Amino acid sequence: MVFSHLDVSDGLSQNSVLDVHQDRDGFIWVATESGLNRFNGYDFTQFNRDRGNDAALYSGYVWDIDEDADGDLWLATKGGGLVRYIRSDARFESYRHDPGNPNSLASDSLRSVLVDAARNVVWVGTRGGGLDRLNPTTGEFTHFQHRADDKSTLSGNVVNDIVLDSRERLWVATRSGISVLDDETGRFRHYQRGAVNSDGLTDDAISDLFSDSAGVIWAGTFEGGLHRYDSVTDRFIHYGHNADDSASLSSNFVHSILEDRQGRLWVGTQDGLNLFDRANETFTHYVKIKNDPRSLGGNDVSALLQDRGGVLWVGTRGAGLSLWDPRSWQFGHYTNDQLAGAMTVAMATDAEQSVWIGALGAPLGRLDRKTGVFTTLDDLFGREGVLEDPRAMALHIDRRGILWVGTMRGGLHRIDLSQKTVDVFQHDPDDPASLSANAIMSLTEDSRGQLWVGTFGAGVCRYDDKTRAFTRFASEPNNPSTLSSPRATALAFDARGRLWVGTDDAGLNVLNPASGEVHRFEHDPKRFDGLSSAGVYDLNADQDGVLWIGTTDGGLDWVKDASADIADIQFGNIDQTDGLPDNTVYGVEVDRAGHLWLSSDNGLTRYSPKNGALRTFHRRSGLQGEEFNFGAHHRDAYGWLYFGGANGINAFDPMSLETVRPAPRAVLTSFEVLNEPAELDRPLSQIERIDLTYQDDVITFEFAALDFVDPSKNRYRYRLEGFDRDWVDNGHLRRVTYTNLEAGDYTFRVLASNSDGTWSGEELSIPINVSPAPWQTPQAYAAYVFAAFLLIGGVFYWQTRRLKSAAQIRQLAYYDTLSGLPNVKLFRQRLAEALISAEAADD
Repeated sequence: MVFSHLDVSDGLSQNSVLDVHQDRDGFIWVATESGLNRFNGYDFTQFNRDRGNDAALYSGYVWDIDEDADGDLWLATKGGGLVRYIRSDARFESYRHDPGNPNSLASDSLRSVLVDAARNVVWVGTRGGGLDRLNPTTGEFTHFQHRADDKSTLSGNVVNDIVLDSRERLWVATRSGISVLDDETGRFRHYQRGAVNSDGLTDDAISDLFSDSAGVIWAGTFEGGLHRYDSVTDRFIHYGHNADDSASLSSNFVHSILEDRQGRLWVGTQDGLNLFDRANETFTHYVKIKNDPRSLGGNDVSALLQDRGGVLWVGTRGAGLSLWDPRSWQFGHYTNDQLAGAMTVAMATDAEQSVWIGALGAPLGRLDRKTGVFTTLDDLFGREGVLEDPRAMALHIDRRGILWVGTMRGGLHRIDLSQKTVDVFQHDPDDPASLSANAIMSLTEDSRGQLWVGTFGAGVCRYDDKTRAFTRFASEPNNPSTLSSPRATALAFDARGRLWVGTDDAGLNVLNPASGEVHRFEHDPKRFDGLSSAGVYDLNADQDGVLWIGTTDGGLDWVKDASADIADIQFGNIDQTDGLPDNTVYGVEVDRAGHLWLSSDNGLTRYSPKNGALRTFHRRSGLQGEEFNFGAHHRDAYGWLYFGGANGINAFDPMSLETVRPAPRAVLTSFEVLNEPAELDRPLSQIERIDLTYQDDVITFEFAALDFVDPSKNRYRYRLEGFDRDWVDNGHLRRVTYTNLEAGDYTFRVLASNSDGTWSGEELSIPINVSPAPWQTPQAYAAYVFAAFLLIGGVFYWQTRRLKSAAQIRQLAYYDTLSGLPNVKLFRQRLAEALISAEAADD
């Protein structure tokens, strides 16, 4: 199991985790001995004790979490009573013990809480006060307590857990056995150890109860191990720790029990995590391994949860949280003490689907995938030194089941496993029919069953099994009709029976087996339709006749039209600019659906030639490592794929991989105005609308996709309708800032994808209104219009008076002219009166 970890260094309030819960929005809530935490995949929000705040927690020691239909959380605390987190107001409401009120909580020290939707009540387990039932409507508690004089009462007043079975019966775990409530009578049926062990329990101190998908009740104890209820016998069956049996439970102190969606039963104990094999009734243990950061964070496993994305959350006492993605097991990681640290460089599978593994630093051996047992070739033969050189660089099992082993310096070995015979072929400088070189890089078989050998330093050889002789195809630097290099890294036959030969530094060759004629394809950096690199690591001709080429530093090449004349052949290419994680492609294998699987120095990539889709898997997905090796890849007769590196191999059926998970929803995790958290009237998760003023010049949104497989690879798109013309791809970033938005209505929208690249169809959508400045409101504009009308009216009135005065002056002058005897004095007087009148009009 490959775990990632979260602890106080990541923002968790405390490292002793008592419960883990996922709410209906998708947030993860973590209860600890010192604080409640909410996790969004990136950050923890802590809720701690605040004595001066009635809306805060009274006690940060939280044992248990459950959720009701409204999305409110119910918390069982130590010393703080029963607490309800009211989602709509983001505040806490407490129910406390009141000595003067018999209908109040029996004790403030709680261990468990259960929301019973069918009965519309909340059940509470206390430490000493028995079992309480809360009516949320009235706020009153009904008490169920142990009485020594009545055997039908609760078996004990220390209640550690409560669970409902498939028939909605209430099971109560106490320090004095298990009690099952009869609704009609209010009486309890008890399961206890007893003097004669009549109920099958080995310990009455029950720590945990769990009802699985089949309705079976499982019980964990403090000292007696694990128990399974058998409804036929009405007894419990015991599974305990046995120091002499490595397949027994790792500890008799059981903290937690969980069945995942694959039907696997997990048991958290004081000494590690256990996986129960129901068929064989055995346990596999997973513990903290010194100096292995991918192992379990701590051995005291106190809480278990599987979230909606499939991630298993393992809470520990003292070591925080460990997270595991069950899909990582799909890639079948096999390793052992011999393979770990060795460089896997060759693989082949036999008829039993056992895989032969050649590695530098480890002996050649066979891995039985069913048992996981690795057996070396020397052990199979019962002697040491079966190979002339233990460094097996190339492996091939032919159609007759013969194992061929090409070594680094010891030549070629023909191994008959059934007869346990070995024939060694080596180079003889005096024999032109011998192997051309003792250093072997590649092996393949043609349609006639003949073996072809790619050497390091002497080109290619063809082996004739009848004559036991080799035909050589050499490289002559000055002869373009020969191989371009003596180092043949890869061999593959196409549908026309031509042999393609890759080299480590001189490109690609096509060899006609019948004539021996060779055509070279060399790397030309100026040609975009040529080979992308001079180094070739692998060749693979798929079922459609396309030849795929893994290169040393140019990505993936392919022959565009294999039917074209040799001289007209062109190559296509994809590399890092197209989405490959790395330009080194060590191996190319084709699955039954036509997808290509490419091993590299940065994970394993699945490429679909039909639509160009790329999907890269990394170590976190269960790979042996990020880096793979040249030659360490294989496809068997059943379509299984094998890839190897420095930490063993991966063996998997690509057709059975679960590669699509539900897409996550995006949630708003922060909203800032002027780079400060905004004061909102509701919690962020409840925000339905945001109103801004004209002074809110800078606003920032932060959001998160609630998928926890690998949050760093979740992606986001956003759009502010009314501002952005289209969706903006924000990559892995989850913050966006807008400045100086004009007054009006907008809608902020976010889409998220999980780490697999699956996009959600459910978007985060928040309407936003930006109010205008006072001088930009409709009332202000109405005042502007009114003032404009007043101004225009005044100007018109003033102009009219001026025109009228001017007309009067002209009229007086006209009348004086008509009299023939102008009276100068009278004219001047009337003119002065007219001017005074005109000036008054101007004022």
